Amino acid sequence: MIPSRLHLLLSLFSLPAALGLPGFGAVRLALDAAPKAATVAQACPEGSSSHSVDSVSFFLESGIKMTTGSCAPSNSTLAARAARGAVASSPLPDGREPGDECDTPCKTVCFDGHKSPDAADCQVIFDALLTRDDRQFCLHRTDGFVLYTFKSCGTSFTNQIVGSDEPQPLNYCYRDWAGAGHWVANACQSDSEAAGGKCVAAFGSFQDVPDWYMQVYNT
Repeated sequence: MIPSRLHLLLSLFSLPAALGLPGFGAVRLALDAAPKAATVAQACPEGSSSHSVDSVSFFLESGIKMTTGSCAPSNSTLAARAARGAVASSPLPDGREPGDECDTPCKTVCFDGHKSPDAADCQVIFDALLTRDDRQFCLHRTDGFVLYTFKSCGTSFTNQIVGSDEPQPLNYCYRDWAGAGHWVANACQSDSEAAGGKCVAAFGSFQDVPDWYMQVYNT
């Protein structure tokens, strides 16, 4: 069902292949149609003072909403600034190129609480992501994020590659997001005293700073 918002644009369009879901007609919404601020802000790392929204789209066939944006860098501490300016101390594992993150492992951490998203709502999103097969999406700058929301579930992916003040593009596979997200959504439920969780990259291009994290949480 199309949202009953007077300010949505009435023209259908094809989203860029880098982020859109194939076969799903989409309506571009005004930026103030983004999920509530707290839901969007949760896509940003701890220590980030603010976020901005770049685009909001609604997929007609699935009811999924996609929001893209960026976070204020969380590099206010001396340690974080040093990490952002650090030189890589060792080669990337398995000969990977910088920013090529498909198939990289991540570590799951559940959020404390008792209000997890409905895992079935999350699965609607992950099933849609799986239609992308082995294709990738790209977050073109450090602190950029993409957030998909459906009913009680939000799942976000955030690029936090550090190493310089220049943009640090990151490529990741939809199937990996869907797989990790399914695991987190089911492992971090209310009956386990959890309120969703996140999967944090097991390593980073620069020492002690994971390149990315993916979250699943209640909207």
